[in-house]
Amino acid sequence: MLGVYGVNPGVEHYGCMVDLLGRAGFFEESLELIRTMPMVPNATVWGSLLRACRIHRDTRVSEQVTLRLLELDPRDGGN
Repeated sequence: MLGVYGVNPGVEHYGCMVDLLGRAGFFEESLELIRTMPMVPNATVWGSLLRACRIHRDTRVSEQVTLRLLELDPRDGGN
């Protein structure tokens, strides 16, 4: 993005990619993208992956994601 469009990717761009990969069922790729992000992933990024887990009924990944979300925002009852 930076080389072609002059846009430095931010957390919202990474969040969109996590959402797209997750909705397509590519959970390992989503997790790898989160692990390699140059910034700390926020609750929105993790929430996108959790919603994708719900769509695909993936309980293995959703357990990992839920633990992360509870660490980030323990007061959010939606997590």
